[in-house]
Amino acid sequence: MSCTHRIALTSSLIPLFAVPLHAQDTVPVNSRWLGDHVFVTWSCNHFQGTNMAVIRTTDGLLIIDTGLSPSMVRRQRDLVEEELGRADFR
Repeated sequence: MSCTHRIALTSSLIPLFAVPLHAQDTVPVNSRWLGDHVFVTWSCNHFQGTNMAVIRTTDGLLIIDTGLSPSMVRRQRDLVEEELGRADFR
């Protein structure tokens, strides 16, 4: 198979795995405390899961994030701000 054919085949499959942006707004964001200083959030829409861990420190909130979906990350950060009452992300 030539390079051109592989690119065409790959390009034709991308829409099958893409999730519409509006669909991400309906995916629930879950959360849980893992001790006194670690808060985690996650979501999954059958195609892509996102995870975020937040470690609460005196210097700020340390975020460990997969960064797979910017719109989902925004929703998770909003949840973190609401739950922790602060937004001093590092």
